[in-house]
Amino acid sequence: MQMRQSRIFYTIAIFLTIPLGLLTRSSPDLFPDFIATYGGDTLWALLIYFIFRWLFVHKAFRFALIAAIGFSFFIEITQLYQGDWLNEIRKTLFGKLVLGSGFLWSDFICYTIGIFIGYFFDVFLSKKLKD
Repeated sequence: MQMRQSRIFYTIAIFLTIPLGLLTRSSPDLFPDFIATYGGDTLWALLIYFIFRWLFVHKAFRFALIAAIGFSFFIEITQLYQGDWLNEIRKTLFGKLVLGSGFLWSDFICYTIGIFIGYFFDVFLSKKLKD
């Protein structure tokens, strides 16, 4: 795919991932318990992967994989710090969606799965487009 086509693809992917992730949080009763519990975090990480791909479309897929894992893990680790000023940001909708609210070990697994879904989708799609 050319850079412009790639950006369009990742823009669409981003705008499809956001509402699906929000839906898992706002209407968990629509999903099986497992998806309602872990789907939002997995989709958040997939979104982070797509954002890195959109920003760095000219770089290798591996770059977005590593950057998204690093960013996601960093955000989770910052949840161990509960400073007043940071908790005030976390109380806002944007702060809660981006920074999260509490540390969970299971989030590392969700993030890894979500990011690898994006990565493997990219690798699969690029091979299909070459054929």
